[in-house]
Amino acid sequence: MTAAAYSVYVKHILLLFLLRQLLTVSTDKGYPTVARAGFHHNALLYIHQSYSSQQLAKWLTGSLETDASNSRILFDAITILAQYSSSGHKTEYSTNKQDWLSFLNMISGPTGILANLSDAITTLNNPKKVQVVIMMPYLNPVDQQDFSPTLNLSSRIDRQQVVEWYIDMVKQQFNLSLCSKYVHEELPRFTVPTIPPLFRNLNLWGIYLMREDILPGINEQIITDTVEIVHSQGLRVLWIPYKGASGWHNWAKFGIDVAILQPGYAFSAPLLGGTLNSGRLRSTAKLAYQYGLGVEIETNQGATTEYETSLLQDYLAEGAIEGYQHAPTAYFLGSYDSIAKSEKACSLIRDYTAGITIPPTFFKTVWNWTISAQNPVLEIVATVPSKITPRGIRIDWSLTSENWQGRVIGEGFSNDEWETLCSIEVGETIWQDGNWTSASLPFSPSISPILALRITFIGLSQPALTNDNILIERVPSGFAPETSTGASYSISPATTFPNIIYGDSTHETLHKFSSGLLVDDSWSSKGWKAGMSIGYTSTYHRNHVRIALDMGQLTNVDRILVYTHGGTYAGINWPDAASILLSSDCVPLSPHSSSDCNITSHPCSDRIITGYEEHNELDQGGYLSFTFANKPFIRWATLDVVATGWLMLDEIQVFSNGKTTTDKVKYRLLSSPSQRTDATVSYPDNGIHLTDGLFTGSMLAPTGWLKNESRTITIDLLILRLIRRATIWSLDKPSWAVSPPQR
Repeated sequence: MTAAAYSVYVKHILLLFLLRQLLTVSTDKGYPTVARAGFHHNALLYIHQSYSSQQLAKWLTGSLETDASNSRILFDAITILAQYSSSGHKTEYSTNKQDWLSFLNMISGPTGILANLSDAITTLNNPKKVQVVIMMPYLNPVDQQDFSPTLNLSSRIDRQQVVEWYIDMVKQQFNLSLCSKYVHEELPRFTVPTIPPLFRNLNLWGIYLMREDILPGINEQIITDTVEIVHSQGLRVLWIPYKGASGWHNWAKFGIDVAILQPGYAFSAPLLGGTLNSGRLRSTAKLAYQYGLGVEIETNQGATTEYETSLLQDYLAEGAIEGYQHAPTAYFLGSYDSIAKSEKACSLIRDYTAGITIPPTFFKTVWNWTISAQNPVLEIVATVPSKITPRGIRIDWSLTSENWQGRVIGEGFSNDEWETLCSIEVGETIWQDGNWTSASLPFSPSISPILALRITFIGLSQPALTNDNILIERVPSGFAPETSTGASYSISPATTFPNIIYGDSTHETLHKFSSGLLVDDSWSSKGWKAGMSIGYTSTYHRNHVRIALDMGQLTNVDRILVYTHGGTYAGINWPDAASILLSSDCVPLSPHSSSDCNITSHPCSDRIITGYEEHNELDQGGYLSFTFANKPFIRWATLDVVATGWLMLDEIQVFSNGKTTTDKVKYRLLSSPSQRTDATVSYPDNGIHLTDGLFTGSMLAPTGWLKNESRTITIDLLILRLIRRATIWSLDKPSWAVSPPQR
């Protein structure tokens, strides 16, 4: 097939897709409008410290060090909140009356945040009123029932009294009339003097819900009651859920006025120890548009480093590309004296709020498309502009190719030859990204300039892609995972002794293929049960969990079931993403380990909830289903899942020709279950840090030991593999007394 013929093929598929869309009534709600929301740019002001009017003037104008007196106010709304109470309680989880009073005291009075904010706005000669949103801590009906000696948050009437009282206390700050239906002797009224005229530049918009998810059951009732009370007092409700939060897409059902969705990319990007690529911004925008939410702009650590600033730039650039720049927006800026810690980051936000289009860190180019007539192989080639150093490729799958499976190989032309830069097996279900998934091919730094790029797609079919779907990234999207990514290893002498929290019934599965809890024909179809699961936590494992299976011999496999748990009870959640790697040649270590043998990656076919514990809908049991229509003839399989919170695995079942063959299956834990932290050891190893394919460039959970201490690291690749080179990535921070190995 010629490039011209492929172009016709792609246009034909896209035309069929567009026709299907036209025949289907669109259910997209679109972004909320500024007119309906009552604000455009809403900055979150965390008040863990006292802000003077001078500090707030600088913060409002996005000034880093310069005088803010003649600068433009960037935000037409401010949400005032605190993540922790004065007693150390997290306000989105458990609080009591004293916590609520402490926050009210911080915002009230002649030197409180509201007065200083009003004074700052007056100083800046802002002609328009700034909308103010005040946080409401979470009403925890289970873990913090005793709000006060006689008010119990498990009681609906008591919760309603607390909400009424709190709304009245907030309204008093703005000299608004009160209309409480509930009066309680334990809920004191403030004595607020008449608000001076300068306070009239603030308008109370409403209440911000601190809890970022809405769990089924009583929590839905709490939100519905709270919203009803807030509305009865003439105010509105703002909610900013994280992506994938329980109930996020049902926000309107609960009467919430404005909802804004968190992408979370700034905190889980590749060089920050996470697994998200920049495509998360695109998928968040698409889902927000579909369900009627805005998109939050997030910064990490105040965008101190060049890398963190580049992440912010992509947030802002995507706003113009996807259209959320013109919709109501929330800004998570941390808790600092300025909106960011670098002048470039401050400048980016100033320009964005002024309506200026921010350029992305990636760029698009024209590719030369070559299609094989004999097999479904697509090859694209493009020259690299001078002075550009490509750091990776991002593939934004179109709706017509979102389920494409196969191998993608990225190569660079340098020194008169093509060199493989990255290779990945594509085939993964990412629930949080919906239909808008992306694949990332990160490149390791190259010594020689890359003059051209070649991307090869090898699968059962050719993906329907265009130049717009292929992005060349100039900011590192991680480093190219290698053959050893996901492999087990050992350190001698050991840096620490394993103290596993929820381990297997035998230690053998950590070192070789054996039998244990995952093939004992026992699992809980309802809630999680201690002693039946192997446990992994995402904060410990930085997300990826890999378990290898050995069928004992070549076997036709038509289905694999993975029994697990979710629902958020006790922090136990369904995984964010899942795939299974199959091979008849070798044990797959990761989607990047196919250079020495043939492996294929397959997405999860379905996620089924089989039941939950009585009186607790959040304690759920179920399974992930992987179905293979072509019944592949394989010997080995590797489960690769991305944990969020606690991942609890009960059982893995393998089916051949409709019958279970689990009694013949053995497995090996490529990822060690989570361990208790040894407080006596600095920077202990956890059995996965050194081969997880993640690079942080910081002191985020590294493996380390003291100068002059010798260690031997042994990596088990499980089979004979061709090795081109071995690379050790190490921190080199003399100012921290951290140095790389000397030999």
